[in-house]
Parts: sequence; C-alpha cells; structure tokens
Amino acid sequence: MHISLYLQQLRRELPQNAEPAMDHLESEIEIARVQQMMESMSLLSQDPGSLTPEILHLDQWLRDLLPLYQEAAETLGCSFETRLDASSSIRASDSALRQIFSNLISNAFRYAVPASAIHVSVVQDGPLWVALSVANPSTPPTVDPLLLAQPFVRGANDREGTGLGLAVVENLCQAMGARFSCRYAEGIFSARVLLPRATPDSKTASVLATQ
Repeated sequence: MHISLYLQQLRRELPQNAEPAMDHLESEIEIARVQQMMESMSLLSQDPGSLTPEILHLDQWLRDLLPLYQEAAETLGCSFETRLDASSSIRASDSALRQIFSNLISNAFRYAVPASAIHVSVVQDGPLWVALSVANPSTPPTVDPLLLAQPFVRGANDREGTGLGLAVVENLCQAMGARFSCRYAEGIFSARVLLPRATPDSKTASVLATQ
C-alpha cells in the first residue's frame, strides 16, 4: 500500500490521543526518506576506483541473499520464482552488486501487481557476460522504460519513491564495467544487468560463496 495512504488510514483507525505518536511516526518516515535520497545522490557519483572487484559465484550469492527479502515479499503478498545457472561466476564489487540488487527488488516490490510472482534469474549471455534479471507483472510505466535510469524519473506518479533507484543501478553498473537495461512488454517489466564473467586469469580479492 502507498505509505501516505496507509498513514491516513491509520490516523482514522487510531484514537485521538494517538495523534502525537502519529505525528512523530510521520516525521521519522520523512527523515528516513531524506536520508535515503542523500545516500542515493552520493551513489550517483560513485568513483570506479573505490570499488573492489571480487570473484562471486552469482547463483549461490543470490541463494544466500534472497531470504533477506522473503518477509517483505510475503507482507506484500508476492513470491519469488528463480532460475539460477550454477556456472555463473562473475567479477564484480560485492557491495555495489548488493546495492544494485536491493534497488531492483525494491523497484519490483513497488510496481508489481499485487499477489504476483517476482522472477529472479541468472543465466549466461554469451562467452563474456552473465545476465542477472528481475522481472515482475506490472501496469505500463507512464514514461518510456529507456528513461527510467535517469535521475528523478519514476515509472508512475502514484508510487512512493525518490526516482533515484534505477539511476543508482545505472551508475554502479557503469562504475564496475557492467551494463544495465530495462524494458516493458506484454505486462511484464524486466530489469537486466549484464555482469562480466570471471575468467581463469581474473585477479581474485576473495571468493564469496557459501560452499
């Protein structure tokens, strides 16, 4: 539910003596929104030199990460469907990739049709790339999907958000040599990140995977 609508409903349902608590809650939410926007703005100017590339086994990396989003998905009535290629080693920044995935999942939660499945896939894309995709049923965006990676552009005006999530994804992808794209077709919005495959001579800071 749209946060502002939820707060309005909550005000109607709570007794009048709860007004001070509601005012405090709304203030805290607004502070959190401003902090989120400031953090996102800082990520829009991410220095590639500040990212440390590592060898990541992307299938296992996602299996470890997805449970962190399960409760939020269930709260929204959504579920995850996955297709994870076992031979999907990549060379990327773990911290940047976590931010990218968080933004893609948050975007899917925000725009997905209620009680729908969010599809997360990892597949090889030719000899050089591994594709990480997040797709969800959605109503058509109000702008061209090609514009959604620009700062402050949102897919719909009736959703909460800063309009910076996919712009941050685009910037972080550029900073670590990945490629980002999104599209809408036949009722499905999909966001896709092409990540460089790890090669035998890749320099490894560490191998992150749970064996």
